[in-house]
Amino acid sequence: MNKTVYYSSIIYRKLIFFKLFLYLIFVLLLIFLSIYCLKYKIFQLISLILFILPLLLLKRIMKFYTREVEITLTNESILFLIKQKDNSDENFEEVQLKNIKQYKILFVNRRFVDAIFYLKENKVLQYSFLKEIDDSSQIGGDTLIQNIQNLITNYNERNMALPKIQLLPSFYASASGLYSIFFLILLFAIAVTLHIIYSIKTLPISLFLGGVLILQLVLRRKNDLAFFKKNQ
Repeated sequence: MNKTVYYSSIIYRKLIFFKLFLYLIFVLLLIFLSIYCLKYKIFQLISLILFILPLLLLKRIMKFYTREVEITLTNESILFLIKQKDNSDENFEEVQLKNIKQYKILFVNRRFVDAIFYLKENKVLQYSFLKEIDDSSQIGGDTLIQNIQNLITNYNERNMALPKIQLLPSFYASASGLYSIFFLILLFAIAVTLHIIYSIKTLPISLFLGGVLILQLVLRRKNDLAFFKKNQ
């Protein structure tokens, strides 16, 4: 049995988002109370500090929720051994390729890439890998994802008689993503037209940023669609 071991880093991205969401609700509530109830400048100042604090500590927060992971790829399975900060074993999960019904690869942004496995027993496993890693003994998320993709492709080719492990498109590579981009382009065109009709002197920064955002979405769709077509 062929076996290859890689070392990388994962981040509990969903957990960070959930906790930051709860924190934001708390801070917004505190801001509301400081403005309409307490009405003391000191509380408003504290609220402002708490609001910007996560931005200042973002790197520390990400580091706190990052773990080293040992990934073992065999002909029939993917094994994840996640380490705690003190290098003790935290979590061990084995994903048998025969139990994977579908999977999805998400190139979230320049920092993260996700692998999502939809198992036949209606269980979903999701792993977020760091793309850029300072440790030379580890590989980045893009390289690891390509190795996982190659493993699944080879498995499908070796087991033609079995149901194929299906690669699902990301939202941006899907029809829904395409329709959403077309809708945003339509809204942007309407906004630009109305602005030209009623005020032709200057282009507001909001329209400029909107155009940049749409361009980023188009490029994101192009990259995600190219990956999907190459590996489906």
